[in-house]
Amino acid sequence: MSGRERGPVCHPEHSEGSLPTASQILRCEKSDRDGPLYHAVYDQRTSTERINSQSKELGIKRPKVRNIDSIRNLNTLTYLVINARALRRVRELNASLLSMPMKMIA
Repeated sequence: MSGRERGPVCHPEHSEGSLPTASQILRCEKSDRDGPLYHAVYDQRTSTERINSQSKELGIKRPKVRNIDSIRNLNTLTYLVINARALRRVRELNASLLSMPMKMIA
């Protein structure tokens, strides 16, 4: 990939002072998919996509309410449910790891 195709993210002297987006970083880092920056951005992006999918499943993408305060409350409750589910999964995982014999963990 030539420097011209890689754009301002790979060549900071061409940037206009704005921060690069996740897709710009991933595009720039395609040549180094084993690099820590690529993995950090990729993990963050996939995590965001999973959260968005969960919120869509819970009905937040097309709310049935019209009042802005009602929408804010709905969003807050939806993300509380998502976080509570994640916390439950972590606690279940921790409990299962603590109940395993030490030989299996090592």
